[in-house]
Amino acid sequence: MSMFEITFVKGMNWPKADPIGWCDPFCVFTNNGKEYKTKHDNNTSEPKWEETFTVVSDHQPLEILCFDWDRIGDDDFLGKFCINLDDFCDVTTNKNIKFDITLEEEYLTKKKVEEKPAAVVLTITNLERKKKEEEERLRREEEEKRNNESMTANARKEAMGECKDELLEFAEEGLKEKLRPVQLTLMKWTKCNDYHLIYSSDIDELSCERISSLLSSISNCMILILDSTGNLFGIFAPFISESCSTQFTLFSLKGYEGPLSLKFTPLPSSDSLIQISPTKNIILSVKNAFTIALNDQSFIDASFSNNFTSSHPFESTILTGKVSPDKFSIRCFFALQWY
Repeated sequence: MSMFEITFVKGMNWPKADPIGWCDPFCVFTNNGKEYKTKHDNNTSEPKWEETFTVVSDHQPLEILCFDWDRIGDDDFLGKFCINLDDFCDVTTNKNIKFDITLEEEYLTKKKVEEKPAAVVLTITNLERKKKEEEERLRREEEEKRNNESMTANARKEAMGECKDELLEFAEEGLKEKLRPVQLTLMKWTKCNDYHLIYSSDIDELSCERISSLLSSISNCMILILDSTGNLFGIFAPFISESCSTQFTLFSLKGYEGPLSLKFTPLPSSDSLIQISPTKNIILSVKNAFTIALNDQSFIDASFSNNFTSSHPFESTILTGKVSPDKFSIRCFFALQWY
């Protein structure tokens, strides 16, 4: 069964039923075993109700009875009209429909304007269609919102990409200025002439997947680590993959007492395993040296392995200024490609 809302808007040209020429109009109907009644509007042939009722269509005409309210005694029955709700299934809202009242004979000559019919004006709304239209409206709004968000995100991403390129270029200029005193030393260590900045944790996304993809696709990779106390050290490897034993160089550029360019003898091949993994929040793991990981999208304390600190106490102390640097906090993480 279909659900409808019927709004009783107003009456028109109702008869003056009382002997003194008054009429207090109201309407009554029964639907699904329940009686509904509008309020009565005092002393008028043009009542205003604006009352809404929810009804169920049982595919039978809905009979509306029209009365004049009396202060004393029974209300006067004036006439009636019928609504076939099935006629209103194809349109969501039918506004201000006029239904002529079939008046009792004694009231035909008591209308305000005798040659015009007495009437009731209704607005009828199909609730099922209204619900579907509302759902469709919300769906369209949600789709439009998603499209707008997607367009905004793409525009932001594009702008951020342009901005990031500029920031990386600016950061590279600043980094080259800071590394200028050790440029010749780095060229000697790497056997390359120059470099460009390909990653900065201050600018780029802190993502293991992003860093893994980046580092595994380049050669002559240098990773620089600036810890929270100002020490600057790193590694250089001709090639890095997700699991590749490669001879790499571990070095310091600035220690706890100031600038210190010191390259350490490469570890044995069996100990020089550099791993990058897009899982377990591990950014970079240098076997028997140190590990850098992420936690909640920020650097956690990186750590040296016990084997490294025990086998290479001098190197570990030089790198971070601690005798047993089991953990150290990272300020920034850079990746350079030499060429």
